Amino acid sequence: MSSEPITSREADSQHAAKAAMEGGARSQGCEQEPLHLLCPITHIMYQDPVSVAASGNTYERWAILEHWRRKGRPHDPLTNIEARSFEVRTDWSKRAEVAAFLEEHAGYVPDGWQDRSIPAPAPEPSWWMSMFRVAQWRLCALFAACRGAAALGACILGIGVFWKR
Repeated sequence: MSSEPITSREADSQHAAKAAMEGGARSQGCEQEPLHLLCPITHIMYQDPVSVAASGNTYERWAILEHWRRKGRPHDPLTNIEARSFEVRTDWSKRAEVAAFLEEHAGYVPDGWQDRSIPAPAPEPSWWMSMFRVAQWRLCALFAACRGAAALGACILGIGVFWKR
């Protein structure tokens, strides 16, 4: 065994391999999950799929929001497009496809899911609230240009605290 530290990418791949081995037993009697029903970030079947308004690409809601939180701005990971807003919309057609797949495969629990239930989608934020977020990020960038990187960090932290309320 190597004494070198494991990178986050290696840890993620080890975790994915372990999950695949554990999920393999649950997948008995079911062909492979269709690729078009897997989130491109998590590689797990959608439970709460949302479409990014800027690109139209679909992701698992929590995965794209976490990606944006880590990135510090709205960004589409597949197209590398910088979005103007954090706007996402429930992808009703993808939800229907997942429901149809589960109906066809009675008793099957998709890999990474606790059970077969599809949660109700989170409420959609209003358009003006989305634009308000963009204005906040732009003000942070302007503030950082005037005051430096430390000011940007404080500004972003302040926005994060505001939005968690």
